[in-house]
Amino acid sequence: MISSAHLGGFKCFTDNVFNLKPLTLLSGRNASGKTSLLQALALLHQTACECDNFEQLVLNGPVIKLGRADDVLHKTKARDSVYFAVGIDNERWESDYTAENRNAFKFRRKNSIAGQDRVILPVFRRLTYLSADRQGPSEVHSLDESVLYSDVGANGERAISTLIANDDQNIPEELCIKGTAPLLRKQIEAHMQNIFPGFRLDAQMISGTNNVVLSFAVNEGVGFVRPQNIGFGLSYTLPIYIACLNAKRGDVVLIENPEAHLHPCAQSQMGEFLSLVAASGIQLIVESHSDHILNGIRKSVKSENHPIQAEDTVIFFFAGIRDDAVPIIHSPGISKDGSLTEWPSDFFDQYERDINVLVDWDR
Repeated sequence: MISSAHLGGFKCFTDNVFNLKPLTLLSGRNASGKTSLLQALALLHQTACECDNFEQLVLNGPVIKLGRADDVLHKTKARDSVYFAVGIDNERWESDYTAENRNAFKFRRKNSIAGQDRVILPVFRRLTYLSADRQGPSEVHSLDESVLYSDVGANGERAISTLIANDDQNIPEELCIKGTAPLLRKQIEAHMQNIFPGFRLDAQMISGTNNVVLSFAVNEGVGFVRPQNIGFGLSYTLPIYIACLNAKRGDVVLIENPEAHLHPCAQSQMGEFLSLVAASGIQLIVESHSDHILNGIRKSVKSENHPIQAEDTVIFFFAGIRDDAVPIIHSPGISKDGSLTEWPSDFFDQYERDINVLVDWDR
């Protein structure tokens, strides 16, 4: 598990430490730093997969494209270097990187501690980063076999490949829905039926190719139909379930906007599913604008069955950027009864604000 991330000189971060938990929720205003934290971890993931060590940072690759040094260096607090420190369980990895100039496309390590890369390489090579820009409904999927990457892909482009390759994989008991075979595809269908009643999927090989034709069913009477005839919600959600249920204990999964294209009820159920996954030993770092995702997590904490404990969750609320380009970050906690220890201004309070206007309470 990634226990902490310390970022310096990277984008809006000057000297910020984030103590992470099995389930970390990032929320807040647009362009306030949430995505930058995920990008820092995705950058280390990309570097780990592309290189044998961390002697340089791979800014542009198949996972993430960050541009030049100038695009990632803090605009006012850093000149030519970035600093990363990551806690992995009881060990710590840290490194300084410098660019020759702000037009450079690479950062090179200033110093190196012998053997320390072994701490971070296995964790970040197995990390999954699923961006908000996921693939929409698509009928034909290529079964790609990547030597470097074993995840569903930043856009979910390898999700079906991952599913087919691990179709008969056994799922840990704590993640299984009872009454359903403990196999990856069966459990994906069962979990997704909580959001899409009657959901089933079918993938048929196209003879003589490495492609499959994908179809979905959400109604027993209608049967299987093309993905583009169902809508974006299902296609955007499927890679999340594949990534989470295919992960192994100790793996890390980063997810941007799991609520995308989902009904509010489904968003709440997604929050409960993410809590269940995190409680099983798979670390989740989730960026969300949804109060329903938050409330699904809060309900899980409060539940008598306690899918996740309060102490295994943490929230970072990015309230904005100061004039000196430094983020304002709060960390309201979730109590055992599901309540929040504090409720900063602008933290999922827009509903109350709008209602106050509608009933004239703000006069």
